[in-house]
Amino acid sequence: MMNRIKAYAVTFLLSLLTIPTTANAANATTLAQQVKQVANWFTGFFDNSQQVTQKPTVPLISITSCSIQLDSVNNSENIYFEQESSFFERLRLYSFSQGNEAVNLSIRSFLDPNAVRGLCGKPQSMRIIPTSNLPITSCNLNLFLQPDKYYIGSNSPDGCPAGSSRVVSSITVRRDSILSLDQIFNSEGVLLANTPIEFRRVSVPEPSPMLAIIGVGIWGATTAISRQLKYLSQKDSV
Repeated sequence: MMNRIKAYAVTFLLSLLTIPTTANAANATTLAQQVKQVANWFTGFFDNSQQVTQKPTVPLISITSCSIQLDSVNNSENIYFEQESSFFERLRLYSFSQGNEAVNLSIRSFLDPNAVRGLCGKPQSMRIIPTSNLPITSCNLNLFLQPDKYYIGSNSPDGCPAGSSRVVSSITVRRDSILSLDQIFNSEGVLLANTPIEFRRVSVPEPSPMLAIIGVGIWGATTAISRQLKYLSQKDSV
């Protein structure tokens, strides 16, 4: 009986191993491919719980992000970015486009955050942001693909204004992690905050047809194994 169960389990696992991975860094040779790749790497659910376990003084922060459309045509990959902790909430639009020699990342806030909060919980067809809800100004930095197949970017030394303060951002993006450092300076140039945050992916990117197939496969395999267990149990009891 146990051998038959193992056979079902091994067959199911082998079927998963045949599924191709996406967003392979080695294939992102052109800027257009890099734009799509880094936008994909920013999409999904992340948190820094692993970092908090090692450093309890660091606040726990979660990220929910998903692809969206604007109500006007543009040449960017647009990602809605929702960052939450017990201390703050940060809602942003991340737009990735081709720069001269790197991927340009443009970050904008929302004039009415309430109109977009929870956007990733809606169907893809309803994830539309009107440009009238976006300010004219944005915070920009360039992301450069490295030989080891990850991206780095920084807007040092100028950074971006944040009220009376100035924020200088540095970021390292890998397939399943985002290392972010926001250095906050006051109007006199005194450094007020300087804590790197290490985000790790806690789920796969947005649902896709392939993931749906995986879900159906898991359900089917679980049902088949359950039925086989019941059948064998009844057979053994006879």
